[in-house]
Amino acid sequence: MKIDTLGGQAFVAIADRGSFQGAADSLHVTQTAITQRLRKLETLAGREGYRDCCRNGTP
Repeated sequence: MKIDTLGGQAFVAIADRGSFQGAADSLHVTQTAITQRLRKLETLAGREGYRDCCRNGTP
């Protein structure tokens, strides 16, 4: 099992900050980097939808 710590960090930051931009600001990266990290996390998990979940604020 692979572990993507950057993707996990991005996921938690989005949840904490409530937005992709807030997460990017808190991690000192661009919003695009947050999206890419989350996309990679989705790929490793074999599941899509984290980005939609985070944008809508519901699971």
